[in-house]
Amino acid sequence: MSTLATLTNFLEKISNIIIGTLVAIITTTVFIQVVYRILGLSIPWTDEVARFSFIWLVFIGASVQVKNNAHFSVTIVKDRIKNHKYLDIFVYIAMLALSFVLLIYGKEYMLMGLGRVSPVMHIRMIWIYAAIPVGGLLMIIYIVEKLLHSII
Repeated sequence: MSTLATLTNFLEKISNIIIGTLVAIITTTVFIQVVYRILGLSIPWTDEVARFSFIWLVFIGASVQVKNNAHFSVTIVKDRIKNHKYLDIFVYIAMLALSFVLLIYGKEYMLMGLGRVSPVMHIRMIWIYAAIPVGGLLMIIYIVEKLLHSII
């Protein structure tokens, strides 16, 4: 197994642990929020925790989907081509370009959150916005592995 494959497998395992943890956090906080609202009470921080966890879940989850080829795709062209190696390479390059957009503009957006804090929990928004470039970077790593595997 190559070093890159070892790295991507390790990152996927860590990502899956993070995803499981985030799903548990979202489920728990939303459940608490519903119970307290039924009782006529409110816990303001549960909404922010669920929302911020969901943001991270989306970007980490999307990167794992890229790693596992489980993302949405239209296969009408691929199904009609016998040797689709070049099509796969083209698709990976397009995905790589979009992932770089996520990384570059996500970093800019993240830095905009440097002076902002969340209204309830007073968390610096840079930590929430960091999900965008982190997800983009993970996608880049996974796509590079797939691209190299397709070329070789």
